Amino acid sequence: MKFLNSSRNLFLLSFLVIILTNTFIFANIYINRFGDATSNVVLSERELTVPYNYNKENSSISLRIKYRVAGENTHQPYYNKKAYWLNEKKLQELGFDTKKYNKYKNQRSPLKKEVFIVLEQNAQAYKRSLRLAQEEFSNLDYKQKSNIKRKKENLRIEKEENSRLFVIDAGIDYAKLRQLYTDKTKYIIAKGTVRFSNYANINGYIDKLSISNVHVTLKHKNLLKNKNAKFKALIKYGSRYEPWISEIN
Repeated sequence: MKFLNSSRNLFLLSFLVIILTNTFIFANIYINRFGDATSNVVLSERELTVPYNYNKENSSISLRIKYRVAGENTHQPYYNKKAYWLNEKKLQELGFDTKKYNKYKNQRSPLKKEVFIVLEQNAQAYKRSLRLAQEEFSNLDYKQKSNIKRKKENLRIEKEENSRLFVIDAGIDYAKLRQLYTDKTKYIIAKGTVRFSNYANINGYIDKLSISNVHVTLKHKNLLKNKNAKFKALIKYGSRYEPWISEIN
């Protein structure tokens, strides 16, 4: 303990901790980016949100990945993370012992598990959501003017602003999922948390992505000076299924 009594030694110890921490961080980055990317997808400002407290003087910012969960009957709002395809059979495949918890109905506390989550960019799930929004507008009773205005705005937002990135599947084996979703430019396979609740009925939800933000380097930060600017970013996922920005245009 005498070593810690010296302020000089405390300084050296703190410095050593910083060096070791940075070494660990950069080693993880190198390992993640070594070899071929596991996913290689172009996202836009519709799928990558610039933080509200964006400060141009700040040397570091990150973009939040904005995704949606494919709904069964209609296009889902962002806060609705219920996945109709996360039924009891699927939850069991993910390792949840649903039969055990069937004995305890009305259990409010959700159970969580980290698995691989499949996200589809600007493909069938988005086309379906857009089609449903168009059908809702087309089937309106035109006597209800206020409803027409709201649905028309909903359709515009779906066409021009809403994220086109949808969670469409989940699994515990990356290789098996990649065999099903082979196009790395369309499908992201990343780690995320799934939860289920058996309150009244067994329901599965996408809780969150394990890494939901992508760091913006100083090189790319200057391209985002205008918070409302439109852009396209090439997002790559590495061997640890962690994302980074390769290019921004």
